[in-house]
Amino acid sequence: MPARTPNAGIASRGSLLPPSPAHATGQEGAESVNALIGAFASVLQSAAGRGIRMRFGLADSVDRLGIDPTQFKMALLNVVTNAGEAMRGSGELVISTRLVDDRVRGASPPLEPGLYAAICIADSGCGISEHALDPVFEPFFSGHESGRNAGLGLSQVHGFATQSRGGVAIESTEGRGTRVTIYLPLMAPADETGAGGAVAPGTRTVLLVDDDDHVRGSTSDAIEMLGYRVIAEASAAEALERLRQQPDVDILFTDIVLPKGMSGIALARQARALRPDLRILLASGHARESLRAEAGDEMDAFAFLAKPYRLQELGAALKALVTGAC
Repeated sequence: MPARTPNAGIASRGSLLPPSPAHATGQEGAESVNALIGAFASVLQSAAGRGIRMRFGLADSVDRLGIDPTQFKMALLNVVTNAGEAMRGSGELVISTRLVDDRVRGASPPLEPGLYAAICIADSGCGISEHALDPVFEPFFSGHESGRNAGLGLSQVHGFATQSRGGVAIESTEGRGTRVTIYLPLMAPADETGAGGAVAPGTRTVLLVDDDDHVRGSTSDAIEMLGYRVIAEASAAEALERLRQQPDVDILFTDIVLPKGMSGIALARQARALRPDLRILLASGHARESLRAEAGDEMDAFAFLAKPYRLQELGAALKALVTGAC
């Protein structure tokens, strides 16, 4: 079954390995769901079975969750155990996370307004028949033949999601597999009225430039969820043409490494000449000091965000530009 598989931050290329179990959210009382999954990966593999191939695709933008970590791991274990039973010793299990908002459909209970981490567990097992999906979250439900445990424990998953002010959804096709998605609300930034929050949703336009299709797409989603309008381009030349055509762009947010001979720094320089009032944010996986060695003092003329970054860090950087704090 298809699943999004970005493994690092909002804007960094990833792999199919579980994340480091290091726990760091930068906010007291917040849990890093990716770190919890990473620390629990070996247990999940045992629960699924040795013949099951597990893949992980985790986006750091889903951190900052106010959840009970023990209950979360129990819910994850229940879903993975069911998936292993459904695959009967061989198959593929994909665990992925992504950032969504309350517009998603099919969650039980329905989601309240806000941002959510979507934890998706997708298996290639035997699936559940359509008539059996309605009672799937009832205690002692079993979706498969007598003597197997598949389906048991999903009521705990639903209860945990509900108590966490989130929800859960299940999709299944007989003979193709099942996808269970747990939706958990993101905690508000510690400074709700400060740098991490959105600024006048819908009133500012960000021109995003990144040549990686996946990074550009996920970053666009994140910028929109922070309350900004976003226009995305894949090259410096396209971005400059867009600036000429659309004078309402407020912020240029560009990766430093771009194709076709023009770097993000060169783009920023030309964009500033074209629009002296344009706010500019550069991003790179390289340290600012190493970039300064190549670009000189010109690096200091623009705001900078190191990759990978979390949603609240991106929000802080954008708001600092809007409010003139940098």
